[in-house]
Amino acid sequence: MEEERLTTVERDNRILLQKMAYIMKYGGSVDNQKHDYKKKSLNKTKRQRELLRITHENLAILKRITAKEPHYNHLRWKHENQINQQYLNNISKFPHKWRQGQSHYKLYQMQQLAANERIRQQVETSQQQNTAESALTTLLNQKRGSLDPKSPPLIKI
Repeated sequence: MEEERLTTVERDNRILLQKMAYIMKYGGSVDNQKHDYKKKSLNKTKRQRELLRITHENLAILKRITAKEPHYNHLRWKHENQINQQYLNNISKFPHKWRQGQSHYKLYQMQQLAANERIRQQVETSQQQNTAESALTTLLNQKRGSLDPKSPPLIKI
């Protein structure tokens, strides 16, 4: 009986020694963590309520701003600007080139817009032609390939 107990203790010691050697060699890890645990904030609902309150306040401010009529009268500003331009013309010794240049700038802008439109149309046309040509080439090559698979393609682009 004593012998059996001794052999059992020796066997358990050997198993524990092997486990300790393995842990020392490869590093141990503790598997006591719950894997399905998700972190949750304790004040999540409070933050959501605060966000909702702020959103409602922002919407109320936005409604008040959009409902408010503008304070400045742009028509009056335009009229005052015309009067100031007349004053400027009256006191100027020479004509202002920047006012004359504005009409040239507008003409330049219109020319650029027209040129851009022409280029866009040319690009669209060339893309449509390339699409049509590639479709035709594919059809011809398929037809040629169905007759003799070893023959080279009929058309290459």
